[in-house]
Amino acid sequence: MDVPYEKIDYLDKLAHKGLSYKDIDDYYPCIEEQFTVVSEKHGTEKMVTIGSKISELLKNYRRIIITGDHGTSRLAARFFHTRQGIPTPKEITVGSHGRFGVPSKVPGTKMETQIVRHIGDESYIVFTNYDHYIISGHAAGADDDVPTYGEIHGGATPEELLVPIIVFDSNSTIPLQAEWEKNPVKIQNKKANAVIIFNQSIASLQINIGSISANVTATDDKKVWKIVFENIKHGKYTVSIIANGKSVQADELIINSAIGNNDGDFDL
Repeated sequence: MDVPYEKIDYLDKLAHKGLSYKDIDDYYPCIEEQFTVVSEKHGTEKMVTIGSKISELLKNYRRIIITGDHGTSRLAARFFHTRQGIPTPKEITVGSHGRFGVPSKVPGTKMETQIVRHIGDESYIVFTNYDHYIISGHAAGADDDVPTYGEIHGGATPEELLVPIIVFDSNSTIPLQAEWEKNPVKIQNKKANAVIIFNQSIASLQINIGSISANVTATDDKKVWKIVFENIKHGKYTVSIIANGKSVQADELIINSAIGNNDGDFDL
């Protein structure tokens, strides 16, 4: 994705394994832990909760989106361990712990709770409910080599198809901020090249040091701008920054000579 993002695995681990790391088998403390992870208050293990993270991110971003690779409910685990599996036809190779099968020939008949999907030259028979083909061992979990007792994974269950998407929009104006990518910078061929980074995209930019106007060029996202000062001497400067018609503050820019002791003799 071309936007900042972070993957948080803890809710996924709770959905699949519960509080097994605490040797707690009861599902209801797991629900409490899930609420703790989402709430704005810190959890029992001083985790950075999703609520507090949203509040922090909204200080610098206009929109925050939370989503997942799949949804979750307790039905997937309960039904798997209470329903008998479906006998596997001889021509089918079972995948994803019984959640789908790969037939050795073009599929003919199928159950009402199955769909057939084609990817390239392969055909897949996929369960749309909580049924599964019979396989040995605990046919649940995410690791095909080491199956674990817990939620079923894969197929076309509601948990796999219905993905939650939550959008948070800021109702306040985020102040425009700027910082130099590198400070100090050096003079080369009577020019000082700098880069300034804004916390949001801007449409226009004017930068001056006294009577010297800089040449400015925006990158694609218009958050990062390249700045070129021509015929500039070494020194420490307060830079005038006008972005979108408004004055923006940034640290003083230090411009050093290309070589030498900043005495001006080597501003080449």
